[in-house]
Amino acid sequence: EKFSIGTEYKSSMYQMLQDIMMVNKIEKNKVMYYLNKIDSNLNTQRIYLRIMKENKWIDKHKFQVAIEQIYEIGKIIIKSHNKIADKCYNKLNKNNVVAIKGEIDSQMEVIANEIYIL
Repeated sequence: EKFSIGTEYKSSMYQMLQDIMMVNKIEKNKVMYYLNKIDSNLNTQRIYLRIMKENKWIDKHKFQVAIEQIYEIGKIIIKSHNKIADKCYNKLNKNNVVAIKGEIDSQMEVIANEIYIL
């Protein structure tokens, strides 16, 4: 199981890197979808790292370095997310219409996948 969780961790990292590259290439209204996917991959990677540390498959130093890197990527994702949210808010203040395509999670929070400024 030690090697399969490492493989899953690497796969998650590679998928996240692909999604990060997509954010720069896609239409603006689909950026939120990829930011949510990246955030989900970061959370999954944190879980994998904790499992590997608890089972002593990685040492504390490697765990700490990896967690700090994930934390830094997460900060960048939050900044991007907030930038998009601010842009939508400013458009609303200018009496423009903003359509958000997404879903509502179990805590009644909106998960935006696509944003259209009309």
